[in-house]
Amino acid sequence: MPLIEGGRNVLLPGFDPARIIAAIAEHRVSHTFLVPAMMLFMLQVPGVEHAYFSSLKLMAYGGSPAGTLTTLSPEDHDAGGPRAYLLRSAGKRIRGVDLRIVDLGTLQDAKEGEVGEIWVRALHNMKGYWRILKKSVC
Repeated sequence: MPLIEGGRNVLLPGFDPARIIAAIAEHRVSHTFLVPAMMLFMLQVPGVEHAYFSSLKLMAYGGSPAGTLTTLSPEDHDAGGPRAYLLRSAGKRIRGVDLRIVDLGTLQDAKEGEVGEIWVRALHNMKGYWRILKKSVC
């Protein structure tokens, strides 16, 4: 995404949590995307609490064949804040994403609080996703 805005990429040969932390400081990285497991490993690097992260404006995270579908704002990540309950959610759907929770028995929208299958339609969905219906029903 930074390339779209004229930014540059910092590419590393593999995942090394300490090297990523150092690269953020060295290159004054402003935007990054990580898988949650990567974030966990980075938090376990000795001395991480003293690392330079001031250049970061956005740290996106996720990982799915469907791509990014939902988001939480930085304010939603305050574990002591008024919206701390959102940290247990999947977030809010992003623009351009149609999302439904469907009762597989009826193929109708599941009632609030009921379990169902997540159905998504977005231009960036991976074609051939596991058990996808041939006919679009979203």
